[in-house]
Amino acid sequence: MKMFKKSVLSMLTLGIFTVGVAQTNNSEELVVEKEYKNQFFMLPTSLADQIVQFGYERKFSNNSSAMVQLGLYLEGTDALQDPTVNGSGIRLEANYNMIFDNMSKKDNHEFNFYIAPYVNYFNASFKIGTDFYNENYAAGTYVDDTLGNSTFVLEDSLTTDANASVNHFGLGANFGVRWTVSKRLVFDFYAGGGAQLSNYIGDRKFREPLRNQFIGNLTTQGVLGRAGVRVGILF
Repeated sequence: MKMFKKSVLSMLTLGIFTVGVAQTNNSEELVVEKEYKNQFFMLPTSLADQIVQFGYERKFSNNSSAMVQLGLYLEGTDALQDPTVNGSGIRLEANYNMIFDNMSKKDNHEFNFYIAPYVNYFNASFKIGTDFYNENYAAGTYVDDTLGNSTFVLEDSLTTDANASVNHFGLGANFGVRWTVSKRLVFDFYAGGGAQLSNYIGDRKFREPLRNQFIGNLTTQGVLGRAGVRVGILF
């Protein structure tokens, strides 16, 4: 009888131990690394164009994702600050990312090469200050009076602030590398280019001030290159 009780007690002890180990293993299996499929990012390099640009990316699989970007100008057109050019507008872009396998072979420090076709649209209006244009771009000539004195006269000056607008449609592709520094911080370095169809509304003489004031030749039509950096947070 004692032997029977000892056997039962041993079996119960073994059973409890087995259940405990199983629960521990199950708990460990439940601690699965969370996969972040969403990303919010900003493009600090676009600040050179006086544009605040940010976006959202959704991951479909390890090798594909899609993103949308929104860009807004920093300055409005309510008033000219100093004799310069002010503009306000919006920029939209959509990308489909074809992502290649992780080259670092480390889950928490991924390094991926990708190719991303894109389509974008840009629309903005601009105001050119009279002083700015007359000082830097107005054509002039010297006129002699009856006494032989020469006076410099601006032939193409502005008497009031001038306005212009532009919208363009772009289509092309980027290639780049995406470096996941930690589980949630991402740096994205890209370059590429494509075709841009531009519709400029305004006097032709204002194209040069716009080109000189805004990096990227917003009024240009043709094949353009591009490059930049994105900084994102996964969630």
